[in-house]
Amino acid sequence: MPGLEPDLIKHALTVARQHGFAEVELESGGAKFSASLEKAKKQPKPATAPAIDEPKSNGFLDIKSTLVGYYKQADSTLAAGKAVSKGDVVAVITALGLENEVESPHSGEIADVLVKDGEPVQYGQVLARIKVNA
Repeated sequence: MPGLEPDLIKHALTVARQHGFAEVELESGGAKFSASLEKAKKQPKPATAPAIDEPKSNGFLDIKSTLVGYYKQADSTLAAGKAVSKGDVVAVITALGLENEVESPHSGEIADVLVKDGEPVQYGQVLARIKVNA
């Protein structure tokens, strides 16, 4: 498409998804692009997600990334000393422009956060460690 670079279109779609826009229209140099976006539906957990570890003998448990992407803090900031309950959303992994929630596998207290906002993460990478409630 002369006038509309693929990177520009990709960026526009990413921004539109992040801000909840329903439509995108671009025009440059006579070239036009438009798209209607559906709100992303919560996807079922993939069958290939890392298995939930049992608490280690020292009482700590790892929270792992469920896919390759970029780490983003959840609505409630993941920080050392913060209490979490089983099922709380503790992180968001952005992959292919979609945000995927990571839930805490156990209740406890965040002992250590091993990633920073915006960092790339690998499948199975440890994001944080929690001290498991007995």
